[in-house]
Amino acid sequence: WDDSTSKYKTVDSAALPKEVTGLDKYVFVVRARTGKRMGSWQAHFNAKVENLEKKTSKQVFYVNIKSDGLRDVLRVVLRDVHGLSLREDKITLERNLLYHYIPKLKAQQSVLEDDINNHAKVQPLSLLVEYIRTAYVLTTSRLALLLKNCEITDDLLWALFKPNMKICTTILDTEKPACYCYDSGKERKSTTGLAYFHVECHLLDFNSQVFGEVSMALGIQTFPEKGKYIKVLMDSHIMIDAAYFHKINPNYTRLHINELARPSSSNNICSLFFFNTKTKEVKSNGLDVTTMSEDDLMTCSQTVYGWSFSNKRWLEFVVDDIKDIVWNPSAFDNLAIPVMNKKVIKLDCAIYN
Repeated sequence: WDDSTSKYKTVDSAALPKEVTGLDKYVFVVRARTGKRMGSWQAHFNAKVENLEKKTSKQVFYVNIKSDGLRDVLRVVLRDVHGLSLREDKITLERNLLYHYIPKLKAQQSVLEDDINNHAKVQPLSLLVEYIRTAYVLTTSRLALLLKNCEITDDLLWALFKPNMKICTTILDTEKPACYCYDSGKERKSTTGLAYFHVECHLLDFNSQVFGEVSMALGIQTFPEKGKYIKVLMDSHIMIDAAYFHKINPNYTRLHINELARPSSSNNICSLFFFNTKTKEVKSNGLDVTTMSEDDLMTCSQTVYGWSFSNKRWLEFVVDDIKDIVWNPSAFDNLAIPVMNKKVIKLDCAIYN
């Protein structure tokens, strides 16, 4: 706004000065969050040290990447991780996430060592790999022993699942197979006080307009309480129609965590329960349905929307329970209508097919 002319005018944006702190001299800084306070931790590996007032025994560690070369390497290694922003100049990552990528980080280190133009990135990357490996020595040992016996503990669920890993389970009490693609997970409590491991994942779905990825939330707990949900058993002809289903049920959502929490009757390591707080939008990812891989097919939605002719209801149907109709050829001969009418009906059906 120009006071002299009483008009708005176009000016060049002022360049914001780059913020420089005393921590920028480090390759990376490890921070431990306890309660609501945040501070730096780690006396070695070029990190700053601060004392923290511990409000809880649970700590979450974050790694602030200060080195531009290390940041560029992590952008390559972590580019396929869902929900992760790597565009900032200084990125911050949860330390548990980096633990999953030690093998890829080591592989990238070998690639950089063979490239004379990227030798400057080798030392920062080697420093990070050594720190992560050292920090998780005990975790690696415990995890290997537990998995050898097909066991896991609640505090190591985060180490069991890696981003983009396929999670195989069953749908509610139908015991029908289901598969999801894991994104992230954290320990949480529901509004009713139910402790669980919150799992963010995605699968492929179709909403009558777009075929693509849709987010899904799952939960894992060791001793779930019995919840309430609607289960319809049927032996009926059905019509699959996702478009009209959503037209009739515009605000339809899957079960909420407070509505379902059940123990698994299968031999899964952990129980899985489903919840959703709002309708998730299906986002196109450019996938061609004619060239889908087996992994893509595994992570397709396990249910489809349609109408039950016997129950007279719009419902979700488990794909594994849907079978082709087996027609009885003799039924038409027993139809009690005039012969001429039968011929007309048969001719109409033949033309329609």
